[in-house]
Amino acid sequence: HEEWPARLAMYEADSLDTLDITFFPAAEMNSARQRHAGDYISVPTLTTWNVEFDTRRPPFDDPRVRRAFVLAIDKEMLVDVIMDSWALLGTGGFVPPGMPGHSRGIGLPYDPEGAQRLMTESGYPGGRGFPEILCLARDDPGHDLVCEFLQSQWHEVLGIEIAWELTEWGHFSDKNILENVHMWMVAWMVDYPDPDNVLRVQWWLDPAWQHENYWSLIENARRVMNQEERMRIYRQAERILVEEAPILPLIYGRFHMLVKPWVKRLPTTPLRNWFWKDIILEDH
Repeated sequence: HEEWPARLAMYEADSLDTLDITFFPAAEMNSARQRHAGDYISVPTLTTWNVEFDTRRPPFDDPRVRRAFVLAIDKEMLVDVIMDSWALLGTGGFVPPGMPGHSRGIGLPYDPEGAQRLMTESGYPGGRGFPEILCLARDDPGHDLVCEFLQSQWHEVLGIEIAWELTEWGHFSDKNILENVHMWMVAWMVDYPDPDNVLRVQWWLDPAWQHENYWSLIENARRVMNQEERMRIYRQAERILVEEAPILPLIYGRFHMLVKPWVKRLPTTPLRNWFWKDIILEDH
C-alpha cells in the first residue's frame, strides 16, 4: 500500500496502462478517480465486509444483543456519506450480489428504536451495565472510516462506548489473539463463486456459533445435485444467519481502476482474475 504514490505517478506519466486504486487510502482514491474521471471504471467484486461476534460468551452470546447491534447501523449513510459510494449497500445477506444464491433485501433494517428495545430486554437499558469489549479490525484502507462510523452509531443509538484496535493481518489472524476479542471486522472475498464458500468455509473465524438447523441445511445443500434446489436451501440457511445475527453483513465490495483510453479490451472475472492473452491495446 505504501507504493501507491509512485504507481499513480507512473500512470499519470503513461508508464502504466492500468492502475488498480481499490486499496489506495480513501481520500487518495477519491482524488484519483475524480482527477481521471474519463479513465475510471468500477465493477462489483464477490466480497462482503462483515462484523463478526464472539458468540461463546457475554454479551454476544445473547442473540438480542447481536440483533440490536445490527439494527443500530444505518448502512445507507455508511455507503453514501462515509464511504462516498465506493462500496455497495449491504442490504442482502452474506452471499454477495453477482453470485448464485444472493438474497436481495433480507438484511435486518436500520431500526434504532427496535435496537434500543432489544438492549433493554437483554439487561442493558441505554447501554448501562454493558461490559468493556475488545474489537479488532485490519489496518487496510477504508477500515478506519468504517470502524469510526460503527463506533459513533453504537454510541448514539445504544449508548455504548466501543474502542477498535486496527492491526496488520499477521496479528489479526493469530487464533490466540482472537481468543480475547469480542468482535472483529473482516472483508471476505470468495475463493470460488458458490454459496458454500461464504456460508460454510468462512466459518474458520468463529466455529463456536452452532445452530443445528443451519448446519443441517448447509450439509444438505452440499449433497444436492440440482442447482435450483441447492440455491433454495442456501437461501433458507442464510435467513437463519440474518435472524440469529452471529455476523453483521455491512457492505459489498467494488473494484476500482483507472484504464487508459488505448486499452480497448480488458477482460476479467469477478474474482479479479485477468485474461492476459485477450487484452487489446491500440497504438498510442
